[in-house]
Amino acid sequence: MRQRASAFREEEGHFLVPRLRARVQTEMKPAPKFKIEKGIPIPSKRINSYPFGEMNVGDSFSFPADKRASVACSVRPHSLKGKKFTVRKITNDTARVWRVK
Repeated sequence: MRQRASAFREEEGHFLVPRLRARVQTEMKPAPKFKIEKGIPIPSKRINSYPFGEMNVGDSFSFPADKRASVACSVRPHSLKGKKFTVRKITNDTARVWRVK
């Protein structure tokens, strides 16, 4: 016969206690106030700070190694257009991106 979780198991000699999640009380923070403005023009599209569109196969440029994630994310839209790039760390401070296709 199946026993409930809180039942006494004679063969083990102890009570089984179900695990309970701890309740955490948090303070309610007031919602931030935003000023709604009208008539603000939308800026033009962001200009890419990396020269992927100007690169030919075999071209490369170097950049600070701590910007690898930013460069890798910026490469993606160009990769979807049939161009291929690779990003490699050269030294602890420098990385480089090459156009390979």
